[in-house]
Amino acid sequence: MNRSKKLFASALTSTIVFASSFALVFADEATIQGNGALSDNTIVIVESDTSVVDQSNSAFIGNSVGVSGNSGGNTANGNTGGDVGIQTGGVGSTVLVDNEANKNVAETSECCPDGNLDAKISGNGALSDNTIIVKDESESILSQENKAVIKNNVEVLGNSGENTAYGNTGPAENDPVKITTGGVEAIVGVQNKANLNVATGGDGCCPEGESNLEIKNNGFGSKNKIVEISMNLKLKLQSNWAFVANWVGVGGNTGGNTANGNTGGNVGISTGPFGALITLMTKLNKNIDP
Repeated sequence: MNRSKKLFASALTSTIVFASSFALVFADEATIQGNGALSDNTIVIVESDTSVVDQSNSAFIGNSVGVSGNSGGNTANGNTGGDVGIQTGGVGSTVLVDNEANKNVAETSECCPDGNLDAKISGNGALSDNTIIVKDESESILSQENKAVIKNNVEVLGNSGENTAYGNTGPAENDPVKITTGGVEAIVGVQNKANLNVATGGDGCCPEGESNLEIKNNGFGSKNKIVEISMNLKLKLQSNWAFVANWVGVGGNTGGNTANGNTGGNVGISTGPFGALITLMTKLNKNIDP
């Protein structure tokens, strides 16, 4: 934030005998008085208050996540008699991706309050030319800009299938061949938050103090004028740009099981179910200017 305040006052006088004086005064009070006839008397006061806030963010985020789980591909082949069993747990995968980028918060205050202005031209001679010029400027500029590129690549694979029970010989029903596996479960969550601008605070207009500007008691035929210019500028610029690409692939397999060429006995293959939960949430480009 840059703040500047400039106060300029000058007094320029001259007389018909070519006597002149020049005064540079850094103050809120200026007076010209007691100069001769035909003198040229001028007071110029310039006040400037400037507030500039510039916030800019750029972000590139790339996430690549690969998860693979396997409890399948089990074999129980060529067994004779007795209990034959293969038991495995399931395949569970949880992937959470949370991206947050580019947040601007600016609390702008009002410009510094102006003090009182006192300028007076008085008691100068006949046919004098007397002028007071006051220029009061106030500027408040706020710029907030965000740019974001987010790419998410998530791949989850789970397998509890492709189990085989082949060529087993069981003499009785109480001598089973069993392959038991759990299911496949995948949970994927992707959340993207980017590009938030918040601007709060003053309205950018400086409260004005009192102006006491006087041209009086000057001589016959004098020219007297007061020019007062007041300007207040408030500018707020909030801009966002975002590119988001999400790719989520989930694959699960509990099938492809075979139980062939078995003789006698009980042959069983049991697998759990396949379940997937995918959540995508993207929040982008929000500007708050109450």
